[in-house]
Amino acid sequence: MAAALGARVMGQADTVALRSGQVIYAPRCTEFVYFPQTTLVSLRAVIGHGEAAVTGLVGSEGLIGGPGLPEELGGIEAVVAIAGLAGRLPRRALVEACQASAAVRSVLERYAEDRFRETMIRAACATVHPLRARLSSLLLSLADRLGDNCRLTHATLAALLNARRPTVTLVVRSLQNALVQDRARLRIADRKALLSHACRCYRLLRPYPGEAR
Repeated sequence: MAAALGARVMGQADTVALRSGQVIYAPRCTEFVYFPQTTLVSLRAVIGHGEAAVTGLVGSEGLIGGPGLPEELGGIEAVVAIAGLAGRLPRRALVEACQASAAVRSVLERYAEDRFRETMIRAACATVHPLRARLSSLLLSLADRLGDNCRLTHATLAALLNARRPTVTLVVRSLQNALVQDRARLRIADRKALLSHACRCYRLLRPYPGEAR
């Protein structure tokens, strides 16, 4: 995404380290736009009374906080799920670039369409697909974004899947033929085997640039 916007826009960005659990976008926190590099950010719909559900994930293919994106509608917060680096751009700089360039507007409009589409697919997936298939798809998606050796805990996976941690632990154990776990590091040992358990949504939502959907 950063490359698609061009050096003129991204030349105003700096690189920041984001910690797990950090809220980088919320209704009262809209000063910056973030471009994940080695981090993963979850988008959560805040229902109230401490309740929230993950509705989307953003890695190096995307951005958070740009004009026209779902989080502008309110009730959405962006929380760092996996710590790492991200580009950070003042939001006003991106707004000005949109006003000045039809090409920049086109890039963001296409990305906004993809994000809304992702939200609908994830909602359907959570309703009709079993947790084992959803977990397999999530692990493949995380590997595409961050590599096979990213550090994952069962608690992180549970949060991203809107599931209970003990249930996720049982499902991970059922996938031992495809996974290797050493403390907090969960690694894909057999991608083909894991792909056989994944739901179709993985192919529908493959996140990385240059991959045809």
